[in-house]
Amino acid sequence: MIVFISYYGYSNREGFKVLLEINKIDLVCFSIFLLLASFFNAAQNAVLIRSLGVPFSDLESFGLSNISALTNLIVPQGVTVTKAVYLKHRHGISYSKFSALFLGLLVIFLLIGALLMTVTNLLAMMQGIEVPIILWGGAFLAGATTLLFFFEVPKEVFTKFGRVGALVENFSDGWNQIRINKACLLKACLLQIAIFISLGLSVTFAYRSVGIDISPVLGVSLAVFIAFSNLIAIVPGNLGIQETVYGYLTFVSGLLFVQGIVISMLMRAVGLAITLMIAPISWYFLFFRHSIRLS
Repeated sequence: MIVFISYYGYSNREGFKVLLEINKIDLVCFSIFLLLASFFNAAQNAVLIRSLGVPFSDLESFGLSNISALTNLIVPQGVTVTKAVYLKHRHGISYSKFSALFLGLLVIFLLIGALLMTVTNLLAMMQGIEVPIILWGGAFLAGATTLLFFFEVPKEVFTKFGRVGALVENFSDGWNQIRINKACLLKACLLQIAIFISLGLSVTFAYRSVGIDISPVLGVSLAVFIAFSNLIAIVPGNLGIQETVYGYLTFVSGLLFVQGIVISMLMRAVGLAITLMIAPISWYFLFFRHSIRLS
C-alpha cells in the first residue's frame, strides 16, 4: 500500500504542491474542530462508562481515546482493543460488558449519522448543490441497519446463526442497555450530533485551506460518510482506504480525485500531530503509572 501511494504521489506531484500554499487561518480552524470532535467522542464514551456506575471522567476518556488512536495506527481495531484492556484492568469492566455496550453505541452512531446525512443532503439540494448518489445510499443503508435493533427478537432466533447470530445478539444487548437509560441515551445522541458537526466543519475548513470552497452542509455529509467507511478497518489506520474514499467523494462532487487525496493526507497529518502530542502524556498517567500492559 505504501509503495502504491508513493507511486501515485510521484505521478501526481503537481497536484500535491497545493500543500505548500495552505491558508494558515483555515488550517487552525480545521485543527480546532478536529480536536473538538475528538473531545466530544471521548465525552460520549465517558457517558456510557459512567452509566455502569464507574467514576470515569471526560478528561480520562480523552486521554484513553488518544492512546487508542495511536494504537490503531499499528493494529486494526486498535481503538476497541486498547479501551477494552484499560477498562478491564483499571475499572474492572468485563470484556463482554464493554463489547455489548459499545456495540449498542454503534446503533446511535448509524442512526444519528443517517438522519444528519439526510438533512444535510436536503439542505445542500435546496442550495442548488449537487449531492452524489453515494451519499444518499450511505444514509439509506445506515438508517435501514438501525431498524434491526428497535425491535425485541427472541434470543433463541440468534442461536441458529452461529457466530453471526452471537454478534447480532451482542448488538441487541448493547442497544437495550442504552435504550433503557433515557438520560444516557439522550446525552449519547446529542454528543454524536456534536461529533459529526465538528467533523463536518473540520472537513469544510480542510478543503478551504487548500483553496477549495465547499458548503458546510456538504462537509458534514462527507464527514458522516467517511466515518461510516472507517467502520471497516482492513489495514491499520485504514491507510489507503480513507484516501480512496476521500478521492472518490471529491471526484463525484465535481472536483479532482487527487484533491481528495490531498485533503485526506491533511486530515491524517493534523490528526496524527494532535495524537502524538497527547498520547504519550496520557499513556504515562493512565497505563504506565498503573502497570497496565496491552499484552
